[in-house]
Amino acid sequence: MNNYPTFKAEVIADIDNRPGEWCSQRIGVFQVDNKDIENPKILGTYIRNYSYLMDTFAYAKINGRYFALYSPDYTSTRVLEIKPDIGIEDIGGEDHHPYGFCPAEFHFVYDDESDDEDPNPSFALVAGCIWGDDTSWKIQYIDIDRIEEGIITRDDRFGYIQLPEALKLKDAVSYYSDDQIHIAHVNVFDTTKHI
Repeated sequence: MNNYPTFKAEVIADIDNRPGEWCSQRIGVFQVDNKDIENPKILGTYIRNYSYLMDTFAYAKINGRYFALYSPDYTSTRVLEIKPDIGIEDIGGEDHHPYGFCPAEFHFVYDDESDDEDPNPSFALVAGCIWGDDTSWKIQYIDIDRIEEGIITRDDRFGYIQLPEALKLKDAVSYYSDDQIHIAHVNVFDTTKHI
């Protein structure tokens, strides 16, 4: 077991908004030390303008610093720098867009064949939907090469692929190395036709 801290985000309180609007949430970001897992330390809070947290917080250690992808606005992905024992700071990312991509889950992807003892992730994935198309979660790619500057870019380089309902995003990725990734996703077939 390493002595690195782990981090988690949890709902602290629901926040009532105007009548007819969904509530927002106050989210706490906690540091959990292996020596004292029963007493996580709160590093800071943020407001999420949606009534469910989902899995919209994922962190990674990158070049000795900790960064999280998170979604304080339900139509954007942002970057949070986590400073152990000190606090958190939003350092950039996507801005609100009324018809933006709504994250539901984040996952950092590591090279399965890396020999590094403490590897950096290669990129990240997000599952979610374009606002209004919430019948299934689609999987998109997030370039994190400039995450330390608060800069990320998201695209649909895999095409329009859907996450199976029974899987979490992290469980849908079974392998990544040499620019090849294995992702479980939904395929729809017409049973009246032979391929």
